[in-house]
Amino acid sequence: EDIETIVTNDLLDRGGVKVTLASVNDSKSVQLKHGVVITTPSSVSEVKNQLFDCIVIPGGLGGVENIKKSADVKALLQSHESAGKLVAAICAGPLVFNEFGIAKGKTVTSYPSVGQQLINAGYM
Repeated sequence: EDIETIVTNDLLDRGGVKVTLASVNDSKSVQLKHGVVITTPSSVSEVKNQLFDCIVIPGGLGGVENIKKSADVKALLQSHESAGKLVAAICAGPLVFNEFGIAKGKTVTSYPSVGQQLINAGYM
């Protein structure tokens, strides 16, 4: 989802947070849901062994489906959760957590249309 990626990046950057945008595929040119094209400095495969203060998964069902296919995102999220780092997801993004077994048994928020799927999977 365009706004969830662009605005999150912008607000964190304005707040002085160093942000690393990473594409789930090797192409660093990413077309978002509404046709906006962004260029990321990294791919997830290039940063999968790094620890960040927080990982944020944007929503949008199409993007979420692509993210759920990435073994590198799975490894990145699992390493961050194991290290006690923050993991966050916006809108339908928590479906990625469910796919990879992240934050199980914890409270997550989501877009209403995916809420029941998360409750059924054991999230609060």
